[in-house]
Amino acid sequence: MTKPWLTIYIPTYRGGARLKMLFQSMAESRDDYSDVELLVFDDGSPYADAYDILNAMELSPVHSSNRRLLRRAENRGILASVREMLPHARGLVLLQLDDDVRVPPGLLPTVDALMSSLSRGTGSSGVGALSWKSRGTQAGQSEREVPGYLQPATQLASYCMAFTREAHDAVGGFDARFRTYCGDSDFCLRLTLAGRPCYRVWWPLVPHDEHGAFKAAPELDRNATASADLAAFAEKWGASGAEMEARALAALGA
Repeated sequence: MTKPWLTIYIPTYRGGARLKMLFQSMAESRDDYSDVELLVFDDGSPYADAYDILNAMELSPVHSSNRRLLRRAENRGILASVREMLPHARGLVLLQLDDDVRVPPGLLPTVDALMSSLSRGTGSSGVGALSWKSRGTQAGQSEREVPGYLQPATQLASYCMAFTREAHDAVGGFDARFRTYCGDSDFCLRLTLAGRPCYRVWWPLVPHDEHGAFKAAPELDRNATASADLAAFAEKWGASGAEMEARALAALGA
């Protein structure tokens, strides 16, 4: 069987309503999903929510033969879901989406073009990861696209992040000590230190309802999770994310 060029994988918890809007945005984007695989991982949703997630899959523009729903009985967090899901991915390029994003028109062609051009232009190690800037008015978001602007960074968020299978495997994937936060920045930091530059991409901007899963699931304690993950990052690296980013980019000459 021919491998798809791209696997889109989405961790979710009680995310049926959010997935419906995400899949509708994929269909409305009119991008080409004919050679794309879709994996959705249900991270221990209650039965009624699990049923909603299953129904939402039908709205995806990815052909039914190329989409798969995985599930476990207990909630263990986004990073555990990602680590459990990725061995099932067949795509040469991997694109992680949070269930609270909307796919803008042109995202898939941009992923394809950048992965192809950057892999040729960064030496033997190749590009690390690409993370898309989100559209909005909150801190860290923007309402102005900047076509062609790639911002070197390691403090990148995985709500819309692309990388190759080869790059993922070269640095050992995502660190198991993180639950929800910091695992993406830690991954990009390790890629950059290995000579694989990572970038924040400013086009197209990706609409993102930040912390959607936490808003819909009050049983999840976002503050406690964030505190534990930040402490784990500081213990691992002996410095903050900003300090480690500055060191990594200086070593890379960025």
